[in-house]
Amino acid sequence: MHLPTITKDTFQEFVALRQLVLLYSHVSTIDVNAFAALGDRPGSALPALNILSIGHNNITTLDWSVFAPLMSSVKEIYLVNDNIQRIIVSRFYEVHGVETVDLTWNNNLTDIDDRFLHSISPASGRPRLGLSETPLCSDATHCRRITKIYGPLNYCCGNTQSAAGLGRITEEDS
Repeated sequence: MHLPTITKDTFQEFVALRQLVLLYSHVSTIDVNAFAALGDRPGSALPALNILSIGHNNITTLDWSVFAPLMSSVKEIYLVNDNIQRIIVSRFYEVHGVETVDLTWNNNLTDIDDRFLHSISPASGRPRLGLSETPLCSDATHCRRITKIYGPLNYCCGNTQSAAGLGRITEEDS
C-alpha cells in the first residue's frame, strides 16, 4: 500500500476498526485530524480503535496531537522505525488508557517536546515507553531530561533497566 499522507478522510469509512496496522506504507505526513473518526464514541455500540501500529515509514516530524481522539480507547501505539526526528505537540492532552508507546528504532529521533513527556506521565500511571536504539537513549543528558519529566523509563537503551547505568537521577543532575 502506498499511503504518503493520512488525512481526516482516510479512515472515515472504517469506524469499527479495532486495530490499524500501517507497515511499509510510505507514510510521511499525518494530518492532525487523521484519527478523528476512529476515536471513542460515547453511547455508540461500535468498538473503538485499541491498537495502532505505524511502522517502517518516513514520518520525520510527528505531532503527538494526532492521537488525541484515540486516547480514551487506544491501548498500544507502535511507531517503530519511522525515521521520526522530532515529536511536537500542537495541543496538549493527557494520556489515560495507553499501556505502550513504542518509538524504538527511530535512529534520528533527537527532539522530543517536553509536553509529549508530560502528556504520557499523568499521575494515574505511565505507559511503557520504548526509546531503545534512538539517540535519546545513547546520550546520558537526554536520558536524564526524559527521566526527570517522565519518571523511570520502563525500557530504554535496549534493556528493561531504567536508564541503565545512569543511577538515581536527582535535581542536581539536571
